Amino acid sequence: MDAYKNTIDSTRKITNLHYSPRVDETKENYDILDWADKEAQFKRFHVLSENINLSNKTVLDVGCGLGDLYRHLQAERNTPKQYTGTDLVEPMIELAKTQQPNCEFICCDIFAEPPANRKFDVVYCSGIFNLKTEDNMHYLEFVVESVKKLLSENGKIVFNFLNERVEQQYDHCFYYSPEEVKATISKSFEKIKVIDDYLINDFTVVAC
Repeated sequence: MDAYKNTIDSTRKITNLHYSPRVDETKENYDILDWADKEAQFKRFHVLSENINLSNKTVLDVGCGLGDLYRHLQAERNTPKQYTGTDLVEPMIELAKTQQPNCEFICCDIFAEPPANRKFDVVYCSGIFNLKTEDNMHYLEFVVESVKKLLSENGKIVFNFLNERVEQQYDHCFYYSPEEVKATISKSFEKIKVIDDYLINDFTVVAC
């Protein structure tokens, strides 16, 4: 953990500074979460959902925002046995609890404060790598190592990333090479699937 301290602290600060002011009940959820539009948000969710059968599975949604992923899983009838959403941004979690009072939402850094005696069958990390931080690849290494400790036996992790091939890039975002991400994740996981055919500016990785 000490080796990653500066990277973690920087990421927490940047995340809170970016998202806390965006939380506004008068806005659409996708706008609060800084997605381009609802269609793009749910295309990402469809990829997250269609590659894993969540029946009787426990799910951890890291960087859950307003819990829209869970709403999408319900709509696609791929609802997990148990869903837990965590986020660093307290106003986000408070609004998520209001919108979806039957879900479990926790404001915390799940990697720094892992729950005692709890493991998850599937861990989703959607959008948590989008912002440009002090060292994005270093943070990815930290997340991969941390997620392994949270997974049940035969558990899976699902990430998504902004793709470096897109021409229009924003200064506050970080864009990744699928090959470099795969190489980083392969240090910790043997089976890796890269899905890169649904949006020009995005790709998803499933690992176990």
